[in-house]
Amino acid sequence: MRTDNVTVNFEDWPSSPTYPSLLYWKITVIENGKSTTFTKSQTDTSINLTLQKDNLAVIKVQPVIDNSDAPEFFCYGGLLYPFDFKDNQGYAGWCNYAVCEAASKILLKDDSYEKRISIRYFNWKKLEETLWQKDIDAFSKYDTLATKKCTTSFNTDIETLTDRIINPPSRFTVPYFETSSILPSKIKNLMVKENNVILHSYIPLNDLYKEKGCITVQVKPDNYKTAFLANGQLIYIRNKELVLD
Repeated sequence: MRTDNVTVNFEDWPSSPTYPSLLYWKITVIENGKSTTFTKSQTDTSINLTLQKDNLAVIKVQPVIDNSDAPEFFCYGGLLYPFDFKDNQGYAGWCNYAVCEAASKILLKDDSYEKRISIRYFNWKKLEETLWQKDIDAFSKYDTLATKKCTTSFNTDIETLTDRIINPPSRFTVPYFETSSILPSKIKNLMVKENNVILHSYIPLNDLYKEKGCITVQVKPDNYKTAFLANGQLIYIRNKELVLD
């Protein structure tokens, strides 16, 4: 079996005091239908891995934070091998979350002809670029959206997407959950002040929230509540109201 020795570089952990402290990184490698997990110190900035050459693999870099209620609250950064590597160097970006979730689910499915074909022939790079563009459009065009929707790659319907990759329709499109945006001050029964910090699990969204003074929630009925960290406390929001577990 031929192998590649590669280096995966991590995203910088946000230096803002509004973010909780990083305890360590949890790295998960998914290839050949198996999942392997490692840990790295919070001061580490990369990891060296040996992967099967030219064989699709997913590398996830999960920040584990100093919060006993939600240590893995924030979405992981990730990348696909071999598509996201150049000269055996790759970068695990936050914005690759959705494509890595879809690829992971397919890699961990039971073996089938459809699975092998999708892994071998699906245009993973094109999907990645489509999801990147979704984020760029959501952030850059937010002010022009009269309904104040902010549908990003995070809002991808992963289950439907994976089914479409394995059983491609005649016209392939990426499915997204619908979203709406609200001001924190308008959320009923949310016992935090308007200027207090509310953090989304998808890190790229938090710069938008800070700039625009809003948060976004999914409005899909069976995915009815969205988790946030409010001043370090885990909260859920449903229909603009606080939901207590």
